[in-house]
Amino acid sequence: PYNMTMALMGLFVAIAIAYHLAKRYEMSGLNAAIVSTTVFLLICAPTTTAVLTSAISEGANTNDLLAQAASFIPTTYLDAKGIFTAIIVSIGCVEIMRVMLKKNIRFKMPEGVPPAI
Repeated sequence: PYNMTMALMGLFVAIAIAYHLAKRYEMSGLNAAIVSTTVFLLICAPTTTAVLTSAISEGANTNDLLAQAASFIPTTYLDAKGIFTAIIVSIGCVEIMRVMLKKNIRFKMPEGVPPAI
Protein backbone atom coordinates (compact mmCIF):
# COMPACT_ATOMS: atom_id res chain seq x y z
CA PRO A 1 0.00 0.00 0.00
CA TYR A 2 2.80 2.46 0.82
CA ASN A 3 4.40 2.08 -2.62
CA MET A 4 1.16 3.04 -4.36
CA THR A 5 0.31 6.04 -2.15
CA MET A 6 3.05 7.86 -0.26
CA ALA A 7 5.84 6.56 -2.49
CA LEU A 8 4.22 8.36 -5.44
CA MET A 9 3.73 11.69 -3.67
CA GLY A 10 6.10 13.58 -6.00
CA LEU A 11 4.12 12.37 -8.99
CA PHE A 12 0.84 13.50 -7.42
CA VAL A 13 2.34 16.91 -6.61
CA ALA A 14 3.54 17.34 -10.21
CA ILE A 15 0.06 16.60 -11.53
CA ALA A 16 -1.83 18.75 -9.00
CA ILE A 17 0.36 21.85 -9.19
CA ALA A 18 0.40 21.89 -12.99
CA TYR A 19 -3.35 21.35 -13.22
CA HIS A 20 -4.33 24.05 -10.74
CA LEU A 21 -1.77 26.61 -11.94
CA ALA A 22 -2.99 26.14 -15.52
CA LYS A 23 -6.60 26.56 -14.37
CA ARG A 24 -5.56 29.77 -12.56
CA TYR A 25 -4.13 31.05 -15.87
CA GLU A 26 -7.35 29.93 -17.65
CA MET A 27 -5.49 27.30 -19.69
CA SER A 28 -6.21 23.62 -20.22
CA GLY A 29 -5.46 21.94 -16.91
CA LEU A 30 -5.39 18.45 -18.40
CA ASN A 31 -2.80 19.38 -21.03
CA ALA A 32 -0.60 21.04 -18.42
CA ALA A 33 -0.87 18.05 -16.09
CA ILE A 34 0.08 15.62 -18.86
CA VAL A 35 3.08 17.69 -19.98
CA SER A 36 4.26 18.23 -16.42
CA THR A 37 3.91 14.56 -15.52
CA THR A 38 5.78 13.48 -18.63
CA VAL A 39 8.67 15.87 -17.99
CA PHE A 40 8.80 14.91 -14.31
CA LEU A 41 9.00 11.21 -15.20
CA LEU A 42 11.70 11.89 -17.78
CA ILE A 43 13.78 13.72 -15.19
CA CYS A 44 13.20 11.64 -12.07
CA ALA A 45 12.41 8.15 -13.25
CA PRO A 46 14.58 6.94 -16.11
CA THR A 47 13.75 3.44 -17.25
CA THR A 48 16.10 0.76 -15.96
CA THR A 49 16.56 -2.75 -17.25
CA ALA A 50 17.38 -5.66 -14.96
CA VAL A 51 17.60 -9.41 -15.28
CA LEU A 52 15.01 -11.33 -13.29
CA THR A 53 16.47 -13.26 -10.37
CA SER A 54 14.43 -16.33 -11.26
CA ALA A 55 16.34 -16.55 -14.54
CA ILE A 56 19.69 -16.41 -12.75
CA SER A 57 18.79 -19.04 -10.18
CA GLU A 58 17.71 -21.49 -12.87
CA GLY A 59 21.20 -21.38 -14.41
CA ALA A 60 20.20 -19.96 -17.79
CA ASN A 61 22.87 -19.08 -20.32
CA THR A 62 23.71 -15.49 -21.30
CA ASN A 63 21.40 -15.31 -24.32
CA ASP A 64 18.44 -16.51 -22.26
CA LEU A 65 19.18 -13.94 -19.55
CA LEU A 66 18.86 -11.10 -22.05
CA ALA A 67 15.51 -12.48 -23.18
CA GLN A 68 14.26 -12.52 -19.59
CA ALA A 69 15.30 -8.94 -18.78
CA ALA A 70 12.60 -6.64 -17.48
CA SER A 71 12.33 -2.86 -17.75
CA PHE A 72 11.01 -0.92 -14.79
CA ILE A 73 10.74 2.62 -13.46
CA PRO A 74 12.62 3.12 -10.18
CA THR A 75 10.60 4.98 -7.54
CA THR A 76 13.60 6.57 -5.83
CA TYR A 77 12.62 10.17 -6.59
CA LEU A 78 8.87 9.74 -7.01
CA ASP A 79 8.28 10.04 -3.26
CA ALA A 80 8.99 12.96 -0.91
CA LYS A 81 12.57 13.24 -2.21
CA GLY A 82 11.19 14.36 -5.56
CA ILE A 83 8.67 16.95 -4.37
CA PHE A 84 11.00 19.93 -4.86
CA THR A 85 11.75 18.73 -8.39
CA ALA A 86 8.04 18.22 -9.01
CA ILE A 87 7.27 21.78 -7.94
CA ILE A 88 9.97 23.28 -10.17
CA VAL A 89 9.02 21.10 -13.16
CA SER A 90 5.29 21.82 -12.80
CA ILE A 91 5.69 25.57 -12.54
CA GLY A 92 8.26 25.61 -15.33
CA CYS A 93 6.10 23.60 -17.72
CA VAL A 94 3.01 25.72 -17.13
CA GLU A 95 4.97 28.97 -17.51
CA ILE A 96 6.53 27.78 -20.78
CA MET A 97 3.09 26.75 -22.04
CA ARG A 98 1.65 30.14 -21.02
CA VAL A 99 4.40 32.06 -22.84
CA MET A 100 3.94 29.92 -25.94
CA LEU A 101 0.17 30.52 -25.93
CA LYS A 102 0.64 34.25 -25.29
CA LYS A 103 3.04 34.59 -28.24
CA ASN A 104 0.82 32.29 -30.35
CA ILE A 105 3.56 29.69 -30.85
CA ARG A 106 1.79 26.52 -31.88
CA PHE A 107 2.57 23.31 -33.70
CA LYS A 108 0.96 23.36 -37.13
CA MET A 109 0.20 20.00 -38.68
CA PRO A 110 0.15 19.37 -42.45
CA GLU A 111 -3.16 19.41 -44.31
CA GLY A 112 -3.23 15.60 -44.53
CA VAL A 113 -3.46 15.18 -40.75
CA PRO A 114 -7.04 14.86 -39.43
CA PRO A 115 -8.19 17.76 -37.21
CA ALA A 116 -8.69 15.50 -34.17
CA ILE A 117 -4.96 14.72 -33.98
